[in-house]
Amino acid sequence: MNQVNHIVSHKTDLDQRFAIIRAVREWFWEEGFIEVETPLILRLPGQEPHLSLMKTEIYNEKGEVFPAYLHTSPEYALKKMLAAGYTKIFSLGKVFRNHESFGGTHNPEFTMIEWYRADKDYNALIDDVENLIDAVAEKTKLLIDWKFQRFHMRELWQKFAGVNLDEYLTKEKMLELCRERGFNPAETEGYEDLFYRIF
Repeated sequence: MNQVNHIVSHKTDLDQRFAIIRAVREWFWEEGFIEVETPLILRLPGQEPHLSLMKTEIYNEKGEVFPAYLHTSPEYALKKMLAAGYTKIFSLGKVFRNHESFGGTHNPEFTMIEWYRADKDYNALIDDVENLIDAVAEKTKLLIDWKFQRFHMRELWQKFAGVNLDEYLTKEKMLELCRERGFNPAETEGYEDLFYRIF
């Protein structure tokens, strides 16, 4: 009986997942976005220095081998679509990342949503996130008990790190802060890397 309950529980989880994915797509379609299919196998790896790619090989009809990579996100392909003149696009699909912990709820192959609006600032994207989650919750009857809150990065640094971010806007100051907080950064690390150590 326990095994049957276990199977039913997984079926219910999968049904909920399918409903969520459908609701996500419907929201983007209703908002006038075009869904873009991006390549999963790339000839050249992406530009993300902190992500490890999954390498594979492709053979042509002569048996010649060519290195290839599974994409870590649809970002590069979507930005090419923006450059081609598409202004509201999204991609919902599988991405792949190597050398990450897996098990539990994390997997080296996972589903990612990424979207772009041309000529809009980050406030429009924040609105998208809130509206998307509200719409998905309503369509799938998910019980979500939260209220969205917006914070400036300076507020978060002050609240959670006890730091006035305005005093740490140079690489030298951020390096000093990282060392004070017990990190062991290399001298060669850029400001962004140091920033995210604290973040």
